[in-house]
Amino acid sequence: MKKGIKMITVLLAVMVVLSACGTATTPSGSGDNGSQKKTVTLDFNGRKLSSDDVFKLGEIPGLGIVHTKKQGLKIGMTVSSLEFPVFGVMRDFAKTLAEADGNQFIFVNGENDIAKQDAALDNFITQKVDVVIINAVNPPAQLKSLQKLFDAGIKVVALDRAFDTDKVNHVLGDDEQEGRNAADTIAKALDGKGNVVEVTGQPGVSHANDNARGFADELSKTPGLKIVAQQSGNYQRDKSFNVMQDILNANPKGSIQAVFAHNDNSALGALAAIEAAGRAKEMIVIGGDADQDALKAIKEGRMYGSDDRSPSIMGATAYEVAAEILNGDGGKLPYAILVPPVMITKDTLDRANDPFMALEQHQKKIINTLADYQARQK
Repeated sequence: MKKGIKMITVLLAVMVVLSACGTATTPSGSGDNGSQKKTVTLDFNGRKLSSDDVFKLGEIPGLGIVHTKKQGLKIGMTVSSLEFPVFGVMRDFAKTLAEADGNQFIFVNGENDIAKQDAALDNFITQKVDVVIINAVNPPAQLKSLQKLFDAGIKVVALDRAFDTDKVNHVLGDDEQEGRNAADTIAKALDGKGNVVEVTGQPGVSHANDNARGFADELSKTPGLKIVAQQSGNYQRDKSFNVMQDILNANPKGSIQAVFAHNDNSALGALAAIEAAGRAKEMIVIGGDADQDALKAIKEGRMYGSDDRSPSIMGATAYEVAAEILNGDGGKLPYAILVPPVMITKDTLDRANDPFMALEQHQKKIINTLADYQARQK
């Protein structure tokens, strides 16, 4: 009888050990939720990505991959408008990681309406979210709404568009480099000589400001290139069509060799005006975002190129920054993380929207303080 009891005791001990070995996992980054997270699959342009791969995209320089220590947290996210496909990509990648960590993801489309997005921020307070990721419609005009979040004790991650405050952690595209990429591509395509039109983004928004600055600085290195017209298309296709139509009317045939638009909506609007005027053979058109309509136009030879702003990396990084804050480690974070863009032309079309392409060529950049960011803009 005693032998039987001893045998049962040994078997139970072995079962406990085996059970523990079967369920244990190794946590990642500064979070300890690695033992609880699940794998989520994201279908991205016909390519299936696991959340494990997406976490690698969002890795924070110097800190690594970050999971939330707790589950069941509320992540609020709002973007300026889903009119721009790039922001839908950012949402999908952030949502994938939130769900993989077992957290609730609440999303609101701002529809390019400040009042609507501000109301969403108020609702986030009512819903008691733990952190907000915001791609603002107009950051300078929304600082008061941001203050409400601070007063409610809610942390904020700004995505793609910067706020002039050090109370917010930022994940931004390297928009100055995006402008430089466009200028360099135009210089090579035109052999360093020609007149250029720039259709800029939304006035006052950091993306448009940084893009224009990088473009102008890089273009100045090629004396044979000259900006002959610069007007805002406000990132909108219809407005950019009208703007480009006016520019074409003011500049005779053969006087424009290239157009750079700050996003693909604007590039496609400008392209439509150029084609309607029968002047498509005179000039090349370059945009930004590498969305599907632009990639189709590049494949057809109607557009020359588009800067892939790596929205997949931006969305994933924004979530991991939020996770680091929720873990109580926000003090380790810099003011901003810049995500590298990569120019897509017909030669690199087969890699378009490959979320790993940009990080194979460039590293994310760090801006430690608000003062450092402001210095870049001078």
